Amino acid sequence: MVNCHSDAIETRVAVGGELSDRKGVNVPEAVLQLSPLTDKDRRDLAFGLELG
Repeated sequence: MVNCHSDAIETRVAVGGELSDRKGVNVPEAVLQLSPLTDKDRRDLAFGLELG
């Protein structure tokens, strides 16, 4: 991390390249208010649990 603000962080790029959608976030030793599950993932999980 280069700098931290109340609504953003500035970082350095370790490995450059094109960034497309649906990429993950990796912030070691930090607790982020992000869910790895989408609403569709949650619906699919609930459906699978109903089926056993």
